[in-house]
Amino acid sequence: MPTCPASPEEQLLLSALVADIGGNCCSSVWKISCHHGSARRVLTVLLRLAVLMHRGRSPQPLPDVVLRVKGRTLTLELPQRWMKEHPLTLEDLEQERAYLKEAGFRLITA
Repeated sequence: MPTCPASPEEQLLLSALVADIGGNCCSSVWKISCHHGSARRVLTVLLRLAVLMHRGRSPQPLPDVVLRVKGRTLTLELPQRWMKEHPLTLEDLEQERAYLKEAGFRLITA
C-alpha cells in the first residue's frame, strides 16, 4: 500500500511532539505556539501517558485501561489490584499529574 509523505507542517508537528514527550511538559518547548497548538498539547499529553504506562516494557500485557477526556480533564481508570502491584508507575503518574496541572490539565486516576 503506498504511503503519502508527511508535509513539512506535519513533520514539524511530529518533531515537536517527540521533543514534548521527552521531559517536563511545562518546558519552553511545550510553550511554543504553533498552528497545531491545541491539538499538539492534547496529543502530547496522550503520548506522555502512553509512554509512562509502558515504561517497564514488560512482556506482560497492560490491564484494561480506560481513558476519558473531557476538555482539559483526563480520567485514567486502572484496576485497583494492578495499581497496588505497580507503585513506581503510580509514583510516575503523580509526578505527571503535577506537570499537567502546571500546563492547565487535570489528571484523575481511578
